[in-house]
Amino acid sequence: MRDRGCGGAVEKPGSLGLSTMRARAQALGATLAIISDAEGMDVTLSMPDWLD
Repeated sequence: MRDRGCGGAVEKPGSLGLSTMRARAQALGATLAIISDAEGMDVTLSMPDWLD
């Protein structure tokens, strides 16, 4: 998923947003890739085959 916002999202210590998303993905054995730049934000969740 990619938005067309201004980007700039970062994981902050003590914050629940992106770090919680990453922790939930890891709990399932999935990986979460977050790219945030001046063109927006791209979030990709890669799930293991056994979840299909």
